[in-house]
Amino acid sequence: MRLVEIDTAANSLHTWIYGPYNNQTFTEYDRTVTGLGLVR
Repeated sequence: MRLVEIDTAANSLHTWIYGPYNNQTFTEYDRTVTGLGLVR
C-alpha cells in the first residue's frame, strides 16, 4: 500500500510503499517533495 505523509509545517510531502503482510518497506519507491506552499 502507498502511504502519504503531509507536513504542513515543513511544506513537504513524503510518500512510500509498505507491505503489511511481511512488514516490509520498499525504500526504492520513497519520494519527498518540498516547497509545496500549503495553505493551512
